[in-house]
Amino acid sequence: MEERKELDKIPSFCDFFESRKIIMTEVMRQMNEKRAKGQIVTNRDFGRLVRDEWGKMKEKQKTCPL
Repeated sequence: MEERKELDKIPSFCDFFESRKIIMTEVMRQMNEKRAKGQIVTNRDFGRLVRDEWGKMKEKQKTCPL
């Protein structure tokens, strides 16, 4: 029975990594768009994009929990 409880925790852990993958994919897409326009992308831009996407993901989870 204890093993079953441990296994029930795994999906939420996997969801965390899946959400990180989604966020990073979107951030990289936005950065590549900026580079294609000839703009310089700095570390500060990267951090801001990650925070923005993370905030969107959190808002989506509040309105539509898994």
